[in-house]
Amino acid sequence: MVWNSHIPVKSAATTWKLLCNAGAVDLNVQKKGVKLPSRCYVCCQYEESLKHLLWECEFAKKVWKCVCLKFKFRNWCSSLLDARKATNGRSPMIKQLWDAAIVGTIVTLWRHRNTIYHDDRHNDLSRYTSMIRREIRALITHFHSWAFLQQDCRPPNS
Repeated sequence: MVWNSHIPVKSAATTWKLLCNAGAVDLNVQKKGVKLPSRCYVCCQYEESLKHLLWECEFAKKVWKCVCLKFKFRNWCSSLLDARKATNGRSPMIKQLWDAAIVGTIVTLWRHRNTIYHDDRHNDLSRYTSMIRREIRALITHFHSWAFLQQDCRPPNS
């Protein structure tokens, strides 16, 4: 899903890192032996982990709900497995667009956390859903550029 020609390498690399639980969240830092109190920087309620940040945090749930509604999916995503199941029985194009949406959403949720962590700046849901739309548009543009380059450029037979 992540390492596809229709996903830019930078977005794929960030998503891959996060899905492999390699993000520098409090829980992972604690596993390295550093003693620190942990809290989600987004909701300030639960221990910060990548699972919480991407799927369980109330903000993440709202974001996933908005993204799912855009695709007219009835069920919300509570895990990567749920997200992947959402396109069962759908066309290959919808699957590719949904892959782009998953990657765009994960990258944007990570950026949102980092904006709060590094800049102490909270933003509203509408700003982040528009960021996700821009991220998905960029991924789609990348996909269309790649598809265009893959087309057979030979002249038609006369």
